[in-house]
Order: sequence, then C-alpha cells, then structure tokens
Amino acid sequence: MSISLLFLWFMIFSLFGWIYECIFCTIKNGHWENRGFLFGPICPIYGVGAVSVIALFGLLFRTDEPLPLWEVFLISMIGSAILEYATSFLLEKIFHAIWWDYSNIPLNINGRICLPASLGFGVLGVLIYRFVLPVVMRLSGHIPDIVSDPIALFLMGVLGADLALTVSTLTALVPRLEAMENELNTRMETSFQNVLDKKDAYEQQLAESIKKYNGQFSIRESRIMRTVKSFGTHRKKNQLANRLKNILPSLPNRKE
Repeated sequence: MSISLLFLWFMIFSLFGWIYECIFCTIKNGHWENRGFLFGPICPIYGVGAVSVIALFGLLFRTDEPLPLWEVFLISMIGSAILEYATSFLLEKIFHAIWWDYSNIPLNINGRICLPASLGFGVLGVLIYRFVLPVVMRLSGHIPDIVSDPIALFLMGVLGADLALTVSTLTALVPRLEAMENELNTRMETSFQNVLDKKDAYEQQLAESIKKYNGQFSIRESRIMRTVKSFGTHRKKNQLANRLKNILPSLPNRKE
C-alpha cells in the first residue's frame, strides 16, 4: 500500500473519529460540542490509531494464518495507551492546554489514559482488524496512484494550513488566558477574606469577566476555547480552566 493511500485512510478515519467524538460528547453534555484539536472536522489521533492497525496487521503481520484476536486486542490496547499518553503529554507541554482528562475515571494514569478507555480502544482494534481491514485492503487494490496521489497532496495542503492556523491561534490565545486568570486571582486574593465568600464571588466575577472578554476573542479563539478541556499545566489546580467549559457554551456565538 502506498503512502498516499495510507494518508487517505488516515484522513477518513480522522473524520470518523471526529464524528464519534462530537456525537458522544454532545449526548453526554447535553449541548453541541465541536471536538478536535484542529479547526477542520478531524481528530488526528483516531486516524493515527486506525492507520497504525492497518499498517501493522495488514503489512507487517501478513501471514497465511490470521492472528489470534486476543493478540490483536492486547497490541491495540497497549499501543493506543502509549499513543494517547504521548499525545496528551506533548499537547499539554507545548500548548499548556488539555483536550481530555480522565482524572475522574478509575484506574487512570495522570489523567492522560485510563483502563476503561484503553480496553475500549483494544476492542476497536479488534473490530478494525476483523471487519475494516479486509475492506480497506480490497478497496486499496482498486485505487490507482494517479487518483490517490493528487487527492492526498491536496488534503496534505489543507491539513498543513489547518495545523499552522491552529498553532498560531493557540500560541497567541494561551498567554492571554493565563494573564486573565492571574489578574482575576490577584483581585480575588485582595478583595475577600472568607474562603466560601471568595469562592462564590470568584465564580460570579469569573463569569462576568469572561463574558466581558469574549468580545475581544476572534471566532477562531472562541472555537478553540470551546474544544479544549482546560488551559494550564496543572490539571487539578487550574481555576480558570475548570470553569471555561461550563461558562463558554452559554455565551452567544460571535460573527465577524
């Protein structure tokens, strides 16, 4: 299978992953959530995982006898855990932002991965190996390079532009949010003595301040603020981060 075909499958499964994430999170939270790291309708981590299964089991382990499903399950579960942990770690260290957090789920490691999710990805790997991989291999044999190469190049250009735009927006957005949080924390520390009163007043002032600052955010920045789980490098100590997701959905959508 050519690199172009693998990239096309990467984009397709990334799109499917985005659809799944949006539907799941919308049902879970009761309001529409546009998920994903990028602005476009893709979740690259799903594409990477699916293509890894295709490449690993379809190309490297090509044998006359099919692999036992329990081996496929273990490889998929362990591989997905490594991929998810590494992705979470890099995104948090580079952008000081968190796109998912398993801290409230049992058997988690630093909130980046958890056993229930890893088991689910293991089952997903088995399903891809058992049902999706044969279809992918069969369809790939009927797609000539003269068709796949131009499409792959075009999608690479779109993905590259999306990535550059996202990184540029995040680079400018995160320092502004951190400065806003520091300013609010300073005000609250000097204004209130009672811990409970400080907490209630902080919640109210934070909501009012975010609504006030909302007009200063571009559409791209507002979109990222709705997709990111939280901002900051401390998952459990970030005060602004844990409230953004509850406050932002109530804000009106801005138009330029």
